[in-house]
Amino acid sequence: MQYQMRCLLHTVLLGIVCFIFIDTPWAQTTSVPIVIEKELLSLFKQVNDHSKQPSDSTCIIETSYTFEEKMSKALQYNRSGNWQCCEKLLLSEPGSEKILKSKDNVQLYTALAEYLNSHHQYDSSIVLAVKANIGAKRKDMVREEIRALLVIANSSLQLRKIYEAYKYADSALQISRHYNDKLMEGKSLMQMGLCARRHFTALANRTLPYYMDAKKISEINNDSLILFSSNMLIADDYFQNHKLPEGLPYLRTAVQIALKSGNVQQKYSVYIILSMLLVQSELYDESFILLKNALDLTKKQELPYSLQHTYLRISDHFHLKKQLDSSLYYANLSASVQGVDSSWANMWIVKANIYKDLGDFKSASDMYERGLDMATKDFLYRNQEQLSGYEATLKTKEKELQIEVEMKKRSKILWTLWGILILFLVVLYAFTIQRRARRLLTAQNIMIESQKQQLEKSLDEKNILIKEIHHRVKNNLEVISSLLELQSNSSNDLKAKSALEAGQIRVQSIALIHHKLYHSESLAKIAFKEFIEDLYNQICKVFLREDANIMFKVSGDDLILEMDVAVPIGLILNELMTNSFKYAVKKGIQNTILIQLVPIPDQSSWYKLVYKDNGPGLPEGLNIEKSTSLGMKVILLLTKQLGGKLNYYFDHGSVFEIPFSIYKNNLKK
Repeated sequence: MQYQMRCLLHTVLLGIVCFIFIDTPWAQTTSVPIVIEKELLSLFKQVNDHSKQPSDSTCIIETSYTFEEKMSKALQYNRSGNWQCCEKLLLSEPGSEKILKSKDNVQLYTALAEYLNSHHQYDSSIVLAVKANIGAKRKDMVREEIRALLVIANSSLQLRKIYEAYKYADSALQISRHYNDKLMEGKSLMQMGLCARRHFTALANRTLPYYMDAKKISEINNDSLILFSSNMLIADDYFQNHKLPEGLPYLRTAVQIALKSGNVQQKYSVYIILSMLLVQSELYDESFILLKNALDLTKKQELPYSLQHTYLRISDHFHLKKQLDSSLYYANLSASVQGVDSSWANMWIVKANIYKDLGDFKSASDMYERGLDMATKDFLYRNQEQLSGYEATLKTKEKELQIEVEMKKRSKILWTLWGILILFLVVLYAFTIQRRARRLLTAQNIMIESQKQQLEKSLDEKNILIKEIHHRVKNNLEVISSLLELQSNSSNDLKAKSALEAGQIRVQSIALIHHKLYHSESLAKIAFKEFIEDLYNQICKVFLREDANIMFKVSGDDLILEMDVAVPIGLILNELMTNSFKYAVKKGIQNTILIQLVPIPDQSSWYKLVYKDNGPGLPEGLNIEKSTSLGMKVILLLTKQLGGKLNYYFDHGSVFEIPFSIYKNNLKK
């Protein structure tokens, strides 16, 4: 049947989409020759031009379709990216609650399992594939049985159940060879290669024979789907071994197949591998274009695993370009994709490197520790799976020997026993190596835990010391404030008295910051809105008259400010609010004081502080840059310290605008 000859595209191709280039050391090699760079640019132009072609989103479902026609049409729609129509077609087939009563139900379960597998719903895919496999065995439907086994193998592989994946892929291979089904043998070989690729000991020289055999069989059967997959993975194996010229012909063939077929998952694989080759050639702009194409495609197709991988690649791109805020943004997006195992060790290492370059060494240390923890668990997990690989090989050999014994009438029983004994010794040797490795890992984990406890103890001591410092600074500032108050009370000079009161308020605003830090868990950062409201209440105690009616409001993002930013912001607002209370607040009217935080477009981490009252404003024609007022001089000086420039205008009251960065390393010294 024609649709059966193409249905397993999603099973094999998904292995490429989800597992190719998760760890790609060849992408960090030295620059490539000019000839190869030209070849890559030529491939980029072909792929990018093709991505601009409009896709056919029409969905035509004839009521007269037979079951065979529905399955074939559904597959065609899914391959072209119109998965909604595919789903509609599949679910339009009335399913019986009595499981697997007819041949059509077996094929429907298989088609639904492959559809769910292609859209990363692996647990549900396995459930339906198991049902299809049971029904196929009962009905003697060999090809449907193999298809179901390959879906279970691929879904298990995506869920990192390597032993299960090996077992079902090996069963599919043996059945296809027993019945001399070359088409399914080629697909089974491809799945075996994907299993070997994800094994702990997987190397290119281990997976390459599977892909080569699959390629030969697909050429004989004219199976373009497996031909694409085998060429793509052969190219990647050469790239892994730093053999770029040897791999390019296979990549070129795969690209031509993908462009001709219009298959969306094939296009995604081409986008990813070609973008990484362009990065190797330092063609970052071209690489980013393909990554954006890949991102658009995965969002449209709702493929969570591919979406997570694409976000991580875009994060790498911005990291290479030294655009750290954007890099961290996409790394966080990658880690937050729902329905995906986000415990890759390299994801946390990427975030650690970004935080390190941003100067946030504590967050970097946390990310490195998490990455190390994930890498340790992954190492132990894969090392245990190594024995499973040998067991799968042993079972394959045992089945082959059983067939040989039946054909040769027990003529080689002695050799069979010797073979089993040798394989047993290999397994025993592998088990011994594994036990030694686990002992070594246990010792390393104990050492890491000890170092972690020492670091936590040091961190606790440091936090206690910082809290004590903030507390003492706050107390000292309160003493200074009290001294200024005593001096003010004993002075008869009105100017001196006013200056002392202003100084006292400035000292109190700084003391308020240290008071906040003392009670804060972070010890170095302050919530903006809460701090400003407390500062306003503190100033009200000094200047607010009973007959004054004031509406005070703080709006905008509730930022968390570092101390080096909070101090100048607090002093600036102290001067502005003090000035408003002195000259703008009048009795008998509705007085307003508005403070707003507005993000500045196209400037990451930069905000604009807007302060407004409804008073009479500054004298007309006053040049604030040349003002002799001490308060205005303080505001101008602190604004420059924040890296911004003070802007004043009159709009039914005084309006002051001050741009600033929330990161202290952007401040002007």
